[in-house]
Amino acid sequence: DMAKSSKLVREAASEEEPVMVETSKEGRFTICWDPLDGSSIVDNNWAVGTIVGIWDKTTGMLGATGRDQVTSIVVLYGPRTTALVACDDGVYEFTCGEGNKWFA
Repeated sequence: DMAKSSKLVREAASEEEPVMVETSKEGRFTICWDPLDGSSIVDNNWAVGTIVGIWDKTTGMLGATGRDQVTSIVVLYGPRTTALVACDDGVYEFTCGEGNKWFA
């Protein structure tokens, strides 16, 4: 599990394990994610994706607002796989193309 082995991650949780787990005392970030949001509607052929929120260790996630996030990432899977990354200077969209190459 990448979150548990990363020295950058101080604490982490996912929808599957909704308990905040300390991973590295020296870590800088708190991360939370839903690895397959919408999995209950896959059989209806609706959109599914991955959602990731990243906060600085000084605010953590509990009690934080959206403005406290360092970044957030949403990936939508389907005929066109798209990743949206929110940064301080805007939102960036990347599309997975032929040969699993990502294009901005």
